[in-house]
Amino acid sequence: MAANHGAGPLRSEMDLTLSAARRPLVDRDDYGSAHGVYEIALEFGRGARQYLAYPDLIVYHSFSYRLGTPGNLGYRTPAVGLFGPLEGFSDGDGMPRRVDSRRIRRTFLELHQRPVAQASATLASVNLVRDRTSLSSYQDVVAVALKGEVERIRAENLDRTLSDEDCRAALHDPAEVAARFGVSEEILGKVLAGRLDTVGSACVDNEHSPYSEQGRPCTASFLLCLTCPCSRSEPRHVPVQALMLTELRARRTEITPSEWDRRFAPAADRLDDVLQLQRADVQAGAGRASAEDARLVRALLENELEIP
Repeated sequence: MAANHGAGPLRSEMDLTLSAARRPLVDRDDYGSAHGVYEIALEFGRGARQYLAYPDLIVYHSFSYRLGTPGNLGYRTPAVGLFGPLEGFSDGDGMPRRVDSRRIRRTFLELHQRPVAQASATLASVNLVRDRTSLSSYQDVVAVALKGEVERIRAENLDRTLSDEDCRAALHDPAEVAARFGVSEEILGKVLAGRLDTVGSACVDNEHSPYSEQGRPCTASFLLCLTCPCSRSEPRHVPVQALMLTELRARRTEITPSEWDRRFAPAADRLDDVLQLQRADVQAGAGRASAEDARLVRALLENELEIP
């Protein structure tokens, strides 16, 4: 017996062979692809389709309901997704129950959590979303993923943020501090002297940004500096970073939540974490920002620093 292929939501499809009395042909049969299995299924049902003039792949015989079938022979096709009563499937009163092919498929999808002959979006939005019993497990997966992402960002920020102790150590052993933060002694000296400042941090490699063409000066938004591997922060940046975070948070009331998340959430999260690593008070730090810091932050958030 073989299941027919039917278009489902978002044109998802499934071909599934349940059983067959046919000797496999090793040199011809392809069991490694959906197309190969489907070709075998077509062959399984060819005789029944020709005999009954049915286009369906599934044909079964009903001993109880011959009347109303072609030629009163008892051969019929199941309702959508349903097979006839099968031995071993019964309810609590011993009455036979029909087997639903859709339930078989959903069980497989929920167990393996991967799309089969369908798009990943179909799996998530059509199949798995209906399984309320799995909601808690999905939430656990999301929580683990988010925790891993937070830990990754924290590790990156830690590797790119110089503390007051690091700055003092650089006066006596610049080579050791430079090695720890992945820069040369020359670059470290320029960072501490403010010669590589952007708006809220320093850039240690302007020509090898992941956001621009390699070998050419970076043209990405300065908001992306905080998520760039070429960025380095030190205590001198705390006032402008605190002011930038304050202004970003203030923008929440001026635009829609989705727009704020898209434009400002990544930078705000990075700033918040970097300032925590510096043990900085955001309000006090913003109060120490200079007029030039305020001008740069305002120009950045108004897109006045973007390259057209």
